[in-house]
Amino acid sequence: MKYLNSKEVASIMGVNVSTIKRWTDSGDLDCYQTVGGHRKFILSHIKSFLKKNSSQKLTLNIIEYLNKGDKELVQRIDKIDYKYLRAHVLQLSLEQNVDSIHEIINSLLIKGETQHRIYDELILNILNKIGVLWTENKFSISDEHIITVTIKNVLYKTHSDLAENDMITPWKTICMTLTGDEHEIPLVMIQSILRGLNISNINLGVNLPVTEIESKIEALNLTHIVVSTNYILSLDIFISEISQLIQYCHKKNVKILIGGIGYDLLNEENRNNTIGLKNMTELYNYFKVDMES
Repeated sequence: MKYLNSKEVASIMGVNVSTIKRWTDSGDLDCYQTVGGHRKFILSHIKSFLKKNSSQKLTLNIIEYLNKGDKELVQRIDKIDYKYLRAHVLQLSLEQNVDSIHEIINSLLIKGETQHRIYDELILNILNKIGVLWTENKFSISDEHIITVTIKNVLYKTHSDLAENDMITPWKTICMTLTGDEHEIPLVMIQSILRGLNISNINLGVNLPVTEIESKIEALNLTHIVVSTNYILSLDIFISEISQLIQYCHKKNVKILIGGIGYDLLNEENRNNTIGLKNMTELYNYFKVDMES
C-alpha cells in the first residue's frame, strides 16, 4: 500500500500544505496519523474527499502520484486515452512491472474514473486481446502466463488499497467459478467492486463443485451469488452444475448473477431465473440501482 505525506497530497490537489492540514483537522479529508503526529494518506482518502467535494475546482497533478517524469503517459492519463494505456500496460505486464501498472490505475481513479470502467476498458480488454492472440499462435504460452500473473498481482494490490466505510447494506454475496474454470482475475475484480459498494462478499475461489457452494449458501444466509464463467471445460458438466445451483438458489430465494460466456449457454428457463452480466459495469449498476431504489 502506497502512503503519501501532506506535501505530496497538497501537490496532487494543487493546494498548499496548510489547506491539507485544515481539511484533515475539520474531518473533511481522512488520514492516518503516526505516533509522532505525522499525517499519512492513501488513495481512498483522496478519492473520498474528491467525491464529496466535486464542486471544488481543483487542478489535479497526477505526476506527483506517478513519481516519474513521463509526460506522454501523464497526458494520456489526463485525456483518459485507453487505447494508448492498453498498449502501455500490456508492455508493462510483459516486463512484470506491477508497481507501474498499479500507479496508472490509481492515477485514473484520482482523475475520477470508476473501478468498473477501468476494469472493462483497460484490464479485461487486454486479457481478451491476449486470449485472441494466443489462439492465433501470435502469443506464447509463457508470455500469456506472465501477463496474467502480473495483472492478477496488480489487482490484488489495488484491492488492498480500498478502505472500508461504515455504511451497512443488506446484501451478503459470494463469488466463484465452477468446475474446470481456473480464471481467478474476474473474481478479484468482482470482490473489489462489491467492496467499493460496501457489500459483504466472500471470494470462494476457482474450480468449485456445486455441492461446496450449496453448503455455503446454507451457512452464510446469502442474498446473491456471482458466478464467473470465462472458461467451460465440459458443457455437459457446466449445464448440470448450473441447473442444480439455480434450482437450489430458487428454493432459498438467492439471486444468481452470471458473468462470462455461460449465461448464453443456458436454456430459456434458466436464463429467466438468473441475471446475465456482460461486464463489470453491469455488475456495478445492478447493485447500485438496487441500493438507490
